[in-house]
Amino acid sequence: NYLHMLLALSVCFCFLVLGASSISFRQQPEENACQFQRLNAQRPDNRIESEGGYIETWNPNNQEFECAGVALSRLVLRRNALRRPFYSNAPQEIFIQQGRGYFGLIFPGCPSTYEEPAQQGRRHQSQRPPRRFQGQDQSQQQQDSHQKVHRFDEGDLIAVPTGVAFWMYNDHDTDVVAVSLTDTNNNDNQLDQFPRRFNLAGNHEQEFLRYQQQSRRRS
Repeated sequence: NYLHMLLALSVCFCFLVLGASSISFRQQPEENACQFQRLNAQRPDNRIESEGGYIETWNPNNQEFECAGVALSRLVLRRNALRRPFYSNAPQEIFIQQGRGYFGLIFPGCPSTYEEPAQQGRRHQSQRPPRRFQGQDQSQQQQDSHQKVHRFDEGDLIAVPTGVAFWMYNDHDTDVVAVSLTDTNNNDNQLDQFPRRFNLAGNHEQEFLRYQQQSRRRS
């Protein structure tokens, strides 16, 4: 029985070695395909114009982007322009190259606005109920509505998780330039290597839709 056990272990070890060798042999061409001697400077090849600015995108089918598992886009917002709320199928990081303004994140299941008593701060100081002024509406006296917005400046880096809606607003004269890097290789992405933008309002054209259509025609 002891000899049979040693023989079985030896056979299993041989299968493991052969299996590992075949796997490494199959993966070798893919690894070599992503071994670059140098990186080339890429230029955006698609632009979507609008009244509030434009969006430029780089082709995600490029070999360097495919090996890195990322997609790149650049947004330019003019004065008083709004980037309408959207969410993506993969996490992204947005670098503010130029400008300043406001941005917001809308998490699923969380209200974008919240209300609190208008006299909440005073009630902590005194237990007496606040006096109602003549002509003041009762709903305005009891409730104060807020919205969670954040300020961004030049050089900031904003992390946007998967499925979280994001918007931006430029309240200055200088154009806002924001570069977005989407991690398409992330486990949250259950689709293909193309990032998808799902707008919450409007009929805005998706910046990566052109590359998706080209890929379907080739296949």
